[in-house]
Amino acid sequence: MTLEALGLGAYEARERADLFRRFNLQMVEEMVAMAENDAASRVAVFKRTSDMLTGIINEDRHHLSLVQRHGWQGTEEGRHTGDIADEPENKPSA
Repeated sequence: MTLEALGLGAYEARERADLFRRFNLQMVEEMVAMAENDAASRVAVFKRTSDMLTGIINEDRHHLSLVQRHGWQGTEEGRHTGDIADEPENKPSA
């Protein structure tokens, strides 16, 4: 997976891919359920969903940067202790 190549663990990469898939399905379901089936309505749904996904991708990018600097499993200098203070400050929302 591309997300794994960027440094995410297999589980987290799968979670992110599943989240992206859910947003895509939600967008398609909204378009199908719309009473008005014109281009302007479809574009509005697409833009709204696109904005949400952009926000999630930006959160992920920021979180990945923190994780890469901090080290997901710790480093030789400092292993994670399970203490919340050891965790990066920002984590992406699900």
